[in-house]
Order: sequence, then structure tokens, then C-alpha cells
Amino acid sequence: LVEDLEYIDKKIKGIILVTSQKEIANLDIPHTILRPKNINIGIGCRRGVEAGRIIDAIEDKLDFLNLSKNSIKSIGTVEIKKDEKGIIESARHFKSPLEIFTIDQIKEIEENFPKSQFVKDTIGVYSVAEPVAFLLGGEIVSGKSKHDGITISISKERKYG
Repeated sequence: LVEDLEYIDKKIKGIILVTSQKEIANLDIPHTILRPKNINIGIGCRRGVEAGRIIDAIEDKLDFLNLSKNSIKSIGTVEIKKDEKGIIESARHFKSPLEIFTIDQIKEIEENFPKSQFVKDTIGVYSVAEPVAFLLGGEIVSGKSKHDGITISISKERKYG
């Protein structure tokens, strides 16, 4: 795993990078970037949120984190949201499987994440996005972020950059 490209010998004719980073700074030699599928996204939202708004929220958060949308491995949510059209269409847009988690699966780990009494009163667990991102795999790189009725959390599997 190369952390800094400054130390690469300038005599190299080219380089292949395997990274989920969107932008690579100071890359002035011929290169190819391969995108690993190592980004998982947990989503919660209000009923009826349109796919376009969810897609925009995901892309905005990935841009902020300098992560490529081409590295999305999976998107997940809670069983109560399994028929939510906006979430389903967002997963299709990113060509990612939609993983559904049960209330019981989330309850097993919800103590590890910030709690919302409103979410608990509404669906029976204290949080959706962060526990789902965790259950999808990897390390949480972005805790819960709110986007006008949409909540997103992102985890990253560290097998690749």
C-alpha cells in the first residue's frame, strides 16, 4: 500500500493504482486506476424520498470524502425500508446490491452508535445508517450524516486503498 506518490521513482514509465480515492494528488506519470469494490453505504430515509435526492446525497458525501462512486460495493437499509422506491432505485443507479437487515440484527449492535429516540419510536431501533454500514462490512469512515430526510453512513473495507 503506497501512501504517498512523491517517493515513486520518476524513471517509472507508468503505474497501476488500486484505490477507492476519487482524486489522486501529484500524479504526473502515466497511470491506470483500478477501483476496488470496498465502499459500503448504510441508508435511512423518510418515507417517499425520491431516488435523485438519495443519489445526490451519496455523491455529495463521497465527494467530500474523496471516494469514488465506482468503488461502491453495497448499499443497505433496514427491513422496514426494503420497499422504499428511492433506496431501491439508488442501488440500481450505482449498480450495487441492496442488502436488507432486520430490526433484530440492528438491535444486536445499536449500542455502539449514537441514538435517536425519534428513530426508536418510529421503527424500533435507535439508528439505521451507521449500524447498517457496519453490518455491511469495513470500518466506519463517515458516521451518520443528515441530508434533508436522508441519513447516510459509509464504511470502507481496508483490503485496498
